[in-house]
Amino acid sequence: MQVKMGEEPEFEMLIQVHKAGIALRDRDSTELKKISDLSITEASVFQEEESVSLAIIFYALSKIVDRTPKETEYQSAKLDRIINRLEKIEVLLKNDRREEIKRDIREIFEIIQEMDDKIPMYIQEIIEKARVTKGTKIHEQGIALGRAAELLGISQWSLMRYVGNTVMHDKEEPAKISVMQRIKFAKSLFNI
Repeated sequence: MQVKMGEEPEFEMLIQVHKAGIALRDRDSTELKKISDLSITEASVFQEEESVSLAIIFYALSKIVDRTPKETEYQSAKLDRIINRLEKIEVLLKNDRREEIKRDIREIFEIIQEMDDKIPMYIQEIIEKARVTKGTKIHEQGIALGRAAELLGISQWSLMRYVGNTVMHDKEEPAKISVMQRIKFAKSLFNI
């Protein structure tokens, strides 16, 4: 099955993998972090293994690139291998080849592990961020903050800090105007 625009989460993963490959090629840690944050949101919504794994990978890569101002030949070769794997995953996503995607994701984790022994710490950070993001989504649906935190096993304080930094919970939906009200308004404009 080919991935078509709008198919979730495959289409979102495809976009993120493509952007991450470009950001890694450019050694742009800021962009990798942004992609990681978006991936965390997607992972908290779709809860697919690949989404979570990619969020961790992008975050770890942002940390590696950020901490490596002078890249060695060894590091450059490892990052180039990761870029090749990301390009391969992009093709595999287009062709819905899940098992091969999982294998390539594991290979990327192995390469990252060779470069940086802090991967377990990154995994924990991503899982916590995903829980907080999901808690915010639950809270936006009208569930009390304390209950949302309890459902996800996170502290209410963590969730409050995140919700306080977003404006999505404060947005009001615009009033819906019926077709008849629109017609009546249009007629009043033209004195009909």
